Amino acid sequence: MERIDLSPPISQVVSILQQDKFYLQTYCHREIRMHDHSFLELTYILNGTVEHTLDGQTSTLRPGDYLMVDY
Repeated sequence: MERIDLSPPISQVVSILQQDKFYLQTYCHREIRMHDHSFLELTYILNGTVEHTLDGQTSTLRPGDYLMVDY
């Protein structure tokens, strides 16, 4: 997975997204059960790690990684 350096700072990006009517939420979960939804999900890892499993394949995401989910 390619790492991307965000410029401008993340706080400015969040401000811009909120103005464009994006819904932003921060999470700190230990485990989330399998689920789906009717919208596009973009996850950006600020700190810690996240394991994402799809079709039996698990990927570990770290700060600076992102994940787009459309299922």
